[in-house]
Amino acid sequence: MLNRRLFEAMLTAEGYRVLEAQDGPSGLRRAMDALPDLIVLDVNLPGLSGREVRRRLRESTETRQIPILLATADPQESIEREIQQSEYDGYMEKPIAVSEFLALADWLILRSQIARHIAA
Repeated sequence: MLNRRLFEAMLTAEGYRVLEAQDGPSGLRRAMDALPDLIVLDVNLPGLSGREVRRRLRESTETRQIPILLATADPQESIEREIQQSEYDGYMEKPIAVSEFLALADWLILRSQIARHIAA
């Protein structure tokens, strides 16, 4: 919960509107309903793992292109294969550096907006 509050505070201070969820199932529903510009996801979520949430988001044509930023306390080597296979658009290991997190979030959102503009 503390991490969610921290992410919310950082992004809100940068002018982003933030939707949050307490578990995997509600996060998946919120993402499917709201179609956000960025999803910050942890691997370890109650109810439905972050990996399963990611898989379902990538399977849906409506959410497939939404960038997913993995922010987790799991060491990178435990998720190295997933990162190498581009299953996530960005990765940050907790504890995160605020400036790096915000720069990566900004870049992922901008990259996604440019891709949508080019595709239109």
